Amino acid sequence: MALSGINIETHTIEIEESESYTLSFLNSYVSIPSVVTTPANASHLISDSSTSNDEDVNIFYSGATVTSIVINFSKKFTGALHIQVMGKPS
Repeated sequence: MALSGINIETHTIEIEESESYTLSFLNSYVSIPSVVTTPANASHLISDSSTSNDEDVNIFYSGATVTSIVINFSKKFTGALHIQVMGKPS
């Protein structure tokens, strides 16, 4: 699979007790780009449930456009996320 003309941008964001976050892309894309989100430090997600409030948080997207995306959390989330955006810039 050729990646000619595909742009990859990366972001690391800090979330503080939020249920959503709007990410504005660095580039505008021809079509809605692919977005991948991973926790920056997943070790706190594997702990005793009596000591962590960040367990079992689902991440899902809404409002995707060629310039931004809304990242949603199933409950209030605090932590850092790594985000990769991949697509053909306009």
